[in-house]
Amino acid sequence: MPSVIRTINLRYNSSIILFYSKTDMHSEKSKFNMIEQQIRTWNVLDESVLDLFKKYDRKLFVPSKYQGLAFADLEIPINAHSSMLAPKVEAKIIDSLELNKNMKALHVGTGSGFFTTLLASHVNELFTIDINPDFIDHAKKLLKKNKLSN
Repeated sequence: MPSVIRTINLRYNSSIILFYSKTDMHSEKSKFNMIEQQIRTWNVLDESVLDLFKKYDRKLFVPSKYQGLAFADLEIPINAHSSMLAPKVEAKIIDSLELNKNMKALHVGTGSGFFTTLLASHVNELFTIDINPDFIDHAKKLLKKNKLSN
């Protein structure tokens, strides 16, 4: 039974009303469902990519007012001009890049830091830039928390 109703204004003057249970969206089951129902259905089958979404807690990267939507199949606003990609899109990009630990990468648009974390876990060295210094500071803290220093 849904316990929360929230309206989120998305880009391009559209909005979506979401119904979800607070407890469901914060559970391991929600993470499992994100992987099985969103990511795998986009033909992302590489276990090393799927393991990233098990290993890193996406909700740590989501703004506090949207924490309950961390595993939802939508872009999550992180400020007036930027959004986190939907999990299936993040996974598809990582899968398509065929990254390995011998590579160096440049990530333009650090944003929340979650995609940066996914990239950093797959390459030897990652450089990330953003026009918003707050995004860089936030990402540095979360990368350190996740024990990524490359």
